[in-house]
Amino acid sequence: MESYLLDTHTLLWILGNPDKLSEKVYSIKLTPDNTFMVHIVSFWEISIKNSLGKLQLEVSIEELFEKTLLSGIKINSIDITTLSFVNKLTFHHRDPFDRILIAHSLATNIPIISSDEKFDLYSDLKRIW
Repeated sequence: MESYLLDTHTLLWILGNPDKLSEKVYSIKLTPDNTFMVHIVSFWEISIKNSLGKLQLEVSIEELFEKTLLSGIKINSIDITTLSFVNKLTFHHRDPFDRILIAHSLATNIPIISSDEKFDLYSDLKRIW
């Protein structure tokens, strides 16, 4: 059994557009023993982008949250360890939401599933796509 942290776009694609996933990610998704996690900051990012009109949701943020839980994806909260890692990160990536996801992945030593190649600039980060 493996655990994986989902980037925000990966969560949206798993729940609504699985054809956008890479073959590798899709095969990981099909393995029943794998555990997927999403950080609460992803819902914050989705809410902000939706309110700005930069992201159109098919469902409400509350329904998306519920759909995430019903699909078995665990939701991680913010903690001081992650914030400590954020504080130490170099600024290869400037997006504050992605920086929290990168820090959480590093703090927990859990690979992140993301198509964002900028994540690779963090040498200790394990990115899967």
